[in-house]
Amino acid sequence: MIGYFSGRDVVNLDGKVNRDAFAALSSRRIDDYIRKRGIEFVMDTEPILYALYLRQLPAADAAGLEFVPVPAPVSLLRVVPRPGGEPTR
Repeated sequence: MIGYFSGRDVVNLDGKVNRDAFAALSSRRIDDYIRKRGIEFVMDTEPILYALYLRQLPAADAAGLEFVPVPAPVSLLRVVPRPGGEPTR
């Protein structure tokens, strides 16, 4: 539904329908996966964002994220591209 109304492509990151995302989550490399896919925004509830994404990041990578104000209960992160677009790990 979000993809339809937003006019954007939506990538499921929870691993239930996306094997590549599951592999990235399992190996704690979801940030690299997100950046390699060119994903600009990550949306979920704040506890899920922290549990599956933010707590895995080194401080240098977390600095490249910005919370975008949206109505609760969801949180929206903007993924800021790294200089050169390369993973840090």
